[in-house]
Amino acid sequence: MLGGQAWYYQQIFRLADDEEVDPDLGILKAVGAYVKDELSRARRVKKARLIAR
Repeated sequence: MLGGQAWYYQQIFRLADDEEVDPDLGILKAVGAYVKDELSRARRVKKARLIAR
């Protein structure tokens, strides 16, 4: 399930960036990109909370 979710999210992100959908994107590559993106966002949120204090 996580692999499928990651694949679809990566396609949505590509469309949001005015890129074409990549039907050849592999599940493992999609999961890696999805996890990397989520960790990056979490770090930015944590940093923003620390600055806001």
